[in-house]
Amino acid sequence: MDKALLRCKSIEKINNQLYCLKEIESVNRYLIVGTSHALLFDTGYGYLDFKEQIKKITDLPVYVVNSHGHPDHGLGDYLFKNVYIHVNDYYQLLAFDNDSTTKLHTIKYRYKKLPELKNYINEQQYIKPGNLSHTKFHFIKDHDKFDLGNLSLEVIEIPGHTYGSIALFCPEKGWLFTGDSVCYYNIYYQMGLQLQAPWKVYIRSLNRLLNMNKQVSELYPAHGQKPIPLSAAKETKEAIFDLVKNYQDDRMIKTINKDAYAHYYKHTLILYSNEMVKEALHNGLDD
Repeated sequence: MDKALLRCKSIEKINNQLYCLKEIESVNRYLIVGTSHALLFDTGYGYLDFKEQIKKITDLPVYVVNSHGHPDHGLGDYLFKNVYIHVNDYYQLLAFDNDSTTKLHTIKYRYKKLPELKNYINEQQYIKPGNLSHTKFHFIKDHDKFDLGNLSLEVIEIPGHTYGSIALFCPEKGWLFTGDSVCYYNIYYQMGLQLQAPWKVYIRSLNRLLNMNKQVSELYPAHGQKPIPLSAAKETKEAIFDLVKNYQDDRMIKTINKDAYAHYYKHTLILYSNEMVKEALHNGLDD
C-alpha cells in the first residue's frame, strides 16, 4: 500500500486482540478479535472499502456495531450486510445517507486536509442516496452482549452526544470504547436538541462511566489520542459546567458541520450552539 493510501486508511496493531483501523487520519475504528468472533466498532465515513484490511487481521465472523449515527461513524455501514445500532440513532443515520449535499460537503472538506483522497474515492457513487438500503440493521439496547469467545463486549447506553450513543465495555480486559462521547478531541454539540440530548442527560451518562472506575483500565475514543484515562470523562463533565458559567467569552468558529461556538477546557473542545446553553440555563445541569 502506497504512502498516500496509508494516509486514507491504515492499520495500527495495539495488541494481539485489538487493532485501530484509522480512516483519513481522523476516525478510530476499532477491531476487537476474540477466539470465535471479532467485532468492528464503527465503520467511519466509508470513503474507501476497508474490508480487505479486516481480512488481513482475521478470518473470523465479524459483528459490526455503530457507536452512534453520525456520518463519520456509520456511513461506512454500506460495506457490510449486517450492522448493530441503537434505535434512537437509526433514522438519523438514514437521513445522512440520503443527503447527497451533506455527503459531498464532507468529501470537499476532507480534500482540503487530505487531497490524495481524490485519487481513490468514487465520488459519484459515494454521494448517491440510499447506499445503506442493502444493509440490514439490528437494534441494540443497554446490557446487550456480544460474545467473541474469550472476550465479550457489553452495550452501555450513554445518551448525550446523540440520543442513541453507546459505549462498549470489555470486562476481560477493562477496555472501554466510548465513540465521540469521551475523547481528547472536538466534541460537536451544535446540531440542536432534536438530535442531541440536553447537557444534563450527557452529564448523567458521563457519571455512569465514571462509576466504572474500578473496572476500566483503558479508554479508547473514536478520535484523537488513544488510549486515554477514564478521568477524561470527569474533564468533559467539568468542561460543560465551565462552559455554562463562562460561555459569554466564547467565539464562533467554522466547523465541518456549521458555525459553532468554541469552548476550550484543558484537553477538551466543545463546539456548541446557543440552543444548548439556553436549555442548560433554564433547566440546570444537575438531576
